[in-house]
Amino acid sequence: MKKIITLTIGLFFSFYVSAQEVSTDVFVAATPAGSTKLTGDALSKYLHSNFKITLVPSNYETTYLAGGVIICFWDLKADPAYKKTLEEVQTRMDAFLKKNNTFVSSGIQTVHNTRFLVWEYHNDDEVYIRFMSEYNNNNQSMDGIIQFKKPDEDKAQQALKDLLASMHFKE
Repeated sequence: MKKIITLTIGLFFSFYVSAQEVSTDVFVAATPAGSTKLTGDALSKYLHSNFKITLVPSNYETTYLAGGVIICFWDLKADPAYKKTLEEVQTRMDAFLKKNNTFVSSGIQTVHNTRFLVWEYHNDDEVYIRFMSEYNNNNQSMDGIIQFKKPDEDKAQQALKDLLASMHFKE
């Protein structure tokens, strides 16, 4: 009986979490459709049992699982003295990734007047899509990573598109 109640509560919670708006001190974003929030031990267990290497930070409350795709996003504050343009970051990341991973692509795209640098790279059959926005007037950016297996590429690309379309700075 306890298992049925636990399962029911878990299913209810997963439907509740789906498509909710997340608000940080810096920005607002919609959670990925059909996703479940993953934190702590649940996140660690999922990552270690499904991926050889993970680049998903474990200390953010904005980590979600949607159909085998891990989506994590956060805000970041930069010291103005060390702040780089998206073009500068792109040049450095492209060079680094070409040496150390199977580099796929990078590009700067504008979504609702916010510019994002998005780059994709592979490590064997594991794929990472990393993104960062331009800095706002308070030297803050919206950053994130999506990790998945190659067969989930279409789902991951859709998650990225939906997430970037929902993200906007609070100002």
